[in-house]
Amino acid sequence: MADKNIQKALYGPSAFEVALGAILGIAVGIVAAGLYFIFKPVEKVDKMPKEPVANVVYFIPGKDSAGRSKGWQAKEKTFLTGGELTVSEEELNAWGATLSDYKQPDPKAAPPPTKPGTPPKPAAAKPLEPEAPAPAEVFFAVGAPNFSLKENHLQIAVPCHLNYYGVGSDVWVTARGRFNKSSDGFKFVATEFYFGSCPLHLIPTAPEFLTGRLLHELKITDEMILAWTKVSLVVFENERLKIVTKP
Repeated sequence: MADKNIQKALYGPSAFEVALGAILGIAVGIVAAGLYFIFKPVEKVDKMPKEPVANVVYFIPGKDSAGRSKGWQAKEKTFLTGGELTVSEEELNAWGATLSDYKQPDPKAAPPPTKPGTPPKPAAAKPLEPEAPAPAEVFFAVGAPNFSLKENHLQIAVPCHLNYYGVGSDVWVTARGRFNKSSDGFKFVATEFYFGSCPLHLIPTAPEFLTGRLLHELKITDEMILAWTKVSLVVFENERLKIVTKP
């Protein structure tokens, strides 16, 4: 051991140690850069700015109108049993609202007002009972997806909440692409896929991994998954989506 220390002092670290240190430094840099872009906020806007800011990811949410989405349940039934249907982004968003129970907290929401000068009512005495354990914090919570149909492309934006030992952050997952037909049927292929502001479409297999995690968290029924395997046509028509499924 003493000889090795003397040799290191005289000749410096070996080539292996230099290479290992370089590899570890690169790995740490990649992880740090990835975390920075993941937690970098995404700009949610009503329309794209005339002069977009460099390195800023924008997304325009799809329309959500209760009046224009009343018939989505009937179209969902047609999709499940087989037939032809044309859906708008309002109808897609009405369906998407049923896929998750998680609601993002509104930071601007104020606590309920109390009348000035009115002391709070004392709580009624209750017999002592053992306290129930606090619910475990969810590490990865997924909210209802938002759909937008623009320029013959489908945009899917999913709000997510990441929690690590009480330290939480809200992150948007946004994907934009089209439907391609393969031997397994029609699949949504994203040309752009962002986790926060991190471009996952530049990282091989990363979009597929995160997509699988999102689908696992959302409340998509087995009937819906089975019906999708029977889709024979998916086309864009005037900012609507035409779908044909087999019985």
